[in-house]
Amino acid sequence: MYKGLIGYADRDGDNARVGPERVCTSGTLPPRFSDQPSVTYDCDDSRADRAAVSVYYPDEDGDNDGREDGEEFCLPVGEIPEGYSATSTDCSPRNARVYGGAVELCDGLANNCLTPDAVDGSEDPAVGVVSPCGLNGRGTQTTECLEGRVARSCRDLDVCVDGASTTYSCGINGRGTQTDTCVQGQWQAGNCNDPDACGPEDVLLRMDFNELDGDVINHGTVSDNGRIYGATRVAGIENNGLHFDGDDRVLVSNGPTFGFGDSASFSLWVKMDSYEPGAGSSNTLLHLGEEEGQLGDYNYVLGFYQSKFWFIYLGADKSSAHRWQSTNSFSDTVAWHNIMMTYTYGQQTTLKLYYDGAPIEGSWVVGNGQEASYIPNGGQLTIGAYQERGEYFQTLSGKLDNISIKSCTLTEEEIQDIYLNQR
Repeated sequence: MYKGLIGYADRDGDNARVGPERVCTSGTLPPRFSDQPSVTYDCDDSRADRAAVSVYYPDEDGDNDGREDGEEFCLPVGEIPEGYSATSTDCSPRNARVYGGAVELCDGLANNCLTPDAVDGSEDPAVGVVSPCGLNGRGTQTTECLEGRVARSCRDLDVCVDGASTTYSCGINGRGTQTDTCVQGQWQAGNCNDPDACGPEDVLLRMDFNELDGDVINHGTVSDNGRIYGATRVAGIENNGLHFDGDDRVLVSNGPTFGFGDSASFSLWVKMDSYEPGAGSSNTLLHLGEEEGQLGDYNYVLGFYQSKFWFIYLGADKSSAHRWQSTNSFSDTVAWHNIMMTYTYGQQTTLKLYYDGAPIEGSWVVGNGQEASYIPNGGQLTIGAYQERGEYFQTLSGKLDNISIKSCTLTEEEIQDIYLNQR
């Protein structure tokens, strides 16, 4: 004789049950049924790796901390859905530098939502660094956090006589002069008159991508405005950035070019999705070539070639290329990183690469960097892709922010200051 019994099923054998269900049986409940519910209700009784419902929180800015309004998901244990976080202490959901447990950087922000009254820069490793300084290098300077920026002040131990002055060589290549004056027993540093130094007039292009909408990028410098093709606005290192998904680009007509003896400094922030080549052999960051030009009509290309950073330019007669490449590979796809490169065209040893403010080793693997460069006629700057004959390939998979190109050579100290105060 059959009868109906109430049971709770565990069909996938994960010790979490569903039910109650009425089971028609001639005696006891069949296998994988129990007359008692489990502590955890099974959200998917067809898969043993999914049992309890988990709550995850939307993470808009990618800082691994979400806002308070959570959503339920039925997923394997430990698996977090893309764009969500297991924590919900992010008090600024659209700023990747502000979240629960963040390090208190010197940036004018309350980075750690859990300690909003913490002192600005109190946990910043760049604050409190002591180094030598002064006229004869016998003084000391300590970095401190002032109004959201890392600043230095020098205590010079040299004794001076009021009114005395001293003039000496200074600058990036030692071609400048600087005069220091003694005031009230302390040397007051004068300005370095350096012909190679960077000034406001040397900014050829600057893009922060902070326009709220539209496809036009206004950088307020000598080149034409840029136009977005496919790239989308996302949270950047500061405010907005642009995301390139492997088929996107930004085009700038009349981009800056450099000839023999010209100094150039490139700076940008990048957060890579992948270092795998995009539609070609590399991930291109910047490419300056002729609009719809022929093969090799370029003044410079910066990008990642097989996970190594590379810079390449074409010789003046277009018969040879010169390529500098980093010794080590890059692999991080989690954090934003700052890349800066300086080079005086035709001077082999002047190329310097910096990654998050630290120098990176490399060498000329093709050519020697001593030849004059080819200068395109009406060059087009392509951001996020390589352009040739009007076709775009070697595309970027990742995010970019705060791009600048200058006609000067940044010093190592300037490079570190830019990195410390933009991150």
